[in-house]
Amino acid sequence: MLKDLKTINSASIFGEYNKNTACDEKNIAALVGVGVGKHKIKNKKDWKAEIQYRHIQKDGLVDILTDYDTFRGGTNVKGIELIFKYGLFNNVTLGLDYISMQELSTDQVEQILQTDISVRF
Repeated sequence: MLKDLKTINSASIFGEYNKNTACDEKNIAALVGVGVGKHKIKNKKDWKAEIQYRHIQKDGLVDILTDYDTFRGGTNVKGIELIFKYGLFNNVTLGLDYISMQELSTDQVEQILQTDISVRF
């Protein structure tokens, strides 16, 4: 199957950093990531893979700006997210998303595997 995958035409390194100046401590949020594959998945056998690391302190972000899939959108977490998208057919994409997050104050770990199929018209 690997030989059937189309070649890489896009690679990216990205990141975000936020400091909440309204709080004096536990006010940092950061995300770094790397992606490879096609920039947009449109055709059969197009693919894209991405890994992200997040560290969001208690007051690092307003809760409405966080990803709901990680501890129900809360802050005070750190962990990784692995994303893979593959073109099953033209304009039909299969997505896999694995999230492993740890709550900073309790060391509780939450792991989620999500799948989705997107159809573009």
